Amino acid sequence: TWSHFLRSFVNIQTNRYNNPGEVTVLGHIDCSEEMAKASNFEKNDPNYFVKLGDLVSLIDKKVAELVEYIIGCGKIPIIIGGGHNNAYGNIKGAAKALKSPINVLNIDAHTDLRQLEHRHSGNGFSYAIAGEYLRKYNVFGLQKNYTPEYIFKEMDASENLKYLLAEDLLKTLEKTFQRFEANLSEISNHKFGLELDCDSIANFPSSAQSPSGFSIEEIRNFIRIAGENQNCCYLHICEAIANEENANQVGKALSFLVSDFIAQES
Repeated sequence: TWSHFLRSFVNIQTNRYNNPGEVTVLGHIDCSEEMAKASNFEKNDPNYFVKLGDLVSLIDKKVAELVEYIIGCGKIPIIIGGGHNNAYGNIKGAAKALKSPINVLNIDAHTDLRQLEHRHSGNGFSYAIAGEYLRKYNVFGLQKNYTPEYIFKEMDASENLKYLLAEDLLKTLEKTFQRFEANLSEISNHKFGLELDCDSIANFPSSAQSPSGFSIEEIRNFIRIAGENQNCCYLHICEAIANEENANQVGKALSFLVSDFIAQES
C-alpha cells in the first residue's frame, strides 16, 4: 500500500495549498528479514503465533526507534501501514522522544485492546498502556458488534479509556463533527498521536472491510481538524489493502488524507 500511496502523493500539484517543502519522504522500514523468517514457520507448530509475535516485537523496535528519532528532530512523522500492530511502536517512540506518556485518538471500528499475549495487531494499545507510554486513549467510531464484553468493561472502569460507538453517532449524524471535536478536546491538551484504521471507512479496501462506517469525506475532515492542533505529534494510517484492481483509488485516497493533514489554511 505504501508504494501505491507514494506514487499518488508525489504527483499532486504544487500550488498555494500544497507545499512540498513541508515534507520529507524517508522511504520504508525494511521487514524482509522478518517476513522471510515467518514464511518458514510451520502453521501446525503449537508455538506458531508466539513465534510470529516475536517477529512483531522486532518490528516494534524498528518503528519505535525511527519515530523517536523523527520527533526528536522536531518533526511530525506520518506513518503509512502496514497493520495496526505498528501503533505500539508509534506510541512508544513518541513517548520516549517527548519524555512523557502521550494521549491517542484512534478513529477505528475496533479498540485493539486485546490481552497481553503474543504481539499482534489487536493488542498494540494494551502493550502501550502496560509500558506506561500511553496515558489517555479515545476510540472514535467503535463498532459494538466487534468488541468483546471484557473490553467494554475494562474501558468503562477506567478514566483514561473512552469510546464513542459508531451506532450512537448514527443517531445524530448532523452532530458528528461536533462530537469529534469534543472527543479531540478531551485528549489534545497534551501531546497526542492520531491513529486512523481504514477499517473505519465504509467499503474501503482494508483488512476488515465493512459496509458500515464513516465516509471518506468525513475522515478527511477529521484528519484536517486534528492536524490543525499544535499538540498532534504523529499521524498513522493503517490496514489499507491495495491490489491490482484498486491500487490507484487506494493510493489517491491516502494521498488526500495526508495532504489534508499537512495543509495550511489559505
